[in-house]
Amino acid sequence: MKFILFLSILTVVSATQLRSKRLSTISCKEMEHARCLKWNNNTQNCYVLDCWAYDKVGGCTPAGKPFVPAIVLQSIPFTGVFGSGFGNIGRWDIFGIYMAVVFGPLALATIVICGITCCNGDKDDEERDDELVCISLSSTCFGCLWGVTLLVFYIWGIVTIAGKEVDAPWTSSNGTDIMCPMV
Repeated sequence: MKFILFLSILTVVSATQLRSKRLSTISCKEMEHARCLKWNNNTQNCYVLDCWAYDKVGGCTPAGKPFVPAIVLQSIPFTGVFGSGFGNIGRWDIFGIYMAVVFGPLALATIVICGITCCNGDKDDEERDDELVCISLSSTCFGCLWGVTLLVFYIWGIVTIAGKEVDAPWTSSNGTDIMCPMV
């Protein structure tokens, strides 16, 4: 137990040390620098603007989560209904909504059906037949609506990621968390 606590504290300390708030500066001149760099009077150097990356050979390039893996995962029907494209880019809020839409109705239906069948043990055969017809009709209607909802979410996810309409989490040059468009 003490070892696990020690490991947890060590992990937290290491993670906080990695995310220092110091600007990573790049040598440049005040009047002559690339468009993705901004001059800092305090350090007399430049730093990279949010959502940009700078390389001395390649110059300025947009920075952010890659677009291709997200669209591929969202386009596959099996992974797309779970919202895995959004999970890939780190949008856990949207991924959580997908998971709630996929698994929430299953859990709710299981609880309701078990409750109906377990609580009505003292009825005769005719009343039970009526209940079974009602349960069958309700589950068919519910399954149809659930399937349409999954299809709508699946298509919406593809269109949203393909249009790059959502931003993904990114870490800026000074170590703060920001949202940047996918590249």
